[in-house]
Amino acid sequence: MDLGLKGKVAIVAASSRGMGKATAMALAAEGSRVTVWQSAFELNLLSTIRLVREVLPHMRKAGGGGLVRSML
Repeated sequence: MDLGLKGKVAIVAASSRGMGKATAMALAAEGSRVTVWQSAFELNLLSTIRLVREVLPHMRKAGGGGLVRSML
């Protein structure tokens, strides 16, 4: 089936599993460029939160410190 989606960009929320993943895969099969939102969200935000949780006890023990997060 051609839905005329070739070359279009699709952002599918909660697409890392379940119905969202199936939707993303169907759109990709139709030729859309698909952004898997949950995976991007986890990479960009949750990884920073996890990093801070890991280093914070060490920074407190050392009396301070700094953390720089860069997105290129």
